[in-house]
Amino acid sequence: MMKVFYTYLSVLIILISGIHKIYATDVSGSISSNTTWSLAESPYVVTSSVTVDHGVTLNIESGVTVRFDDGQNLYINGELNATNVIFTSNNLSPYAGIWGYLQTGGSNTADSGNVILNSCQVLYATQFYVVNGTAELNGTDLSNFSNYGVYVETEGQFHMNGGNINTNSAGAGSWGSGVFGIVWSQIHLSNVNIQHFFKGICLGNGAMVSISDMDISNCTWPIYYNEAASLSVSGAFPVKEFAP
Repeated sequence: MMKVFYTYLSVLIILISGIHKIYATDVSGSISSNTTWSLAESPYVVTSSVTVDHGVTLNIESGVTVRFDDGQNLYINGELNATNVIFTSNNLSPYAGIWGYLQTGGSNTADSGNVILNSCQVLYATQFYVVNGTAELNGTDLSNFSNYGVYVETEGQFHMNGGNINTNSAGAGSWGSGVFGIVWSQIHLSNVNIQHFFKGICLGNGAMVSISDMDISNCTWPIYYNEAASLSVSGAFPVKEFAP
């Protein structure tokens, strides 16, 4: 009887795995014209890194799931608009940092990039990266990243209102930052919960950071100045016991 049960269970797992792979829309390469990823075609699987070109908008409909094969990225040199979307790993056994970046902007200043996420979840990425670009996150959760939750540099602008930045990564807890800003980046955080990083917010050279009504806990250093930078604090910022 047990042998029959385990045989049935094995077949069921194979069928589920097959469904996970078959009923999906594979995407890769450059998006060179305005595009919508629809709920009807969800989930979308990023099999090789996707780039939204300068001047192009990618809209993702509410309820869509975007899955990333290991190590793949989503680069936004144009614009990304998403509401109630899940960005996660395509691996059946995901772990922190198993896929790459959700990145806005790049080394070319013309590719400034703009990301708007409302009530989204970004799970198991390496980091959310803003370089020369802008990002606005509202009620969005960034969870189980391996390095930094958010890395902002080279005049990038990051605005986050509500939501969570947390991780279960031992590496991030040992040396990573929930939010890291450097090289004249501008960061505005309000009502954001940051947990389980070595540094909650790390200010590098030239960073300009403003925070209000924050909740930073289980971080060795809730706020850490790495070099000369600017910090403005307002609203509630409860003092808690901080530990890795």
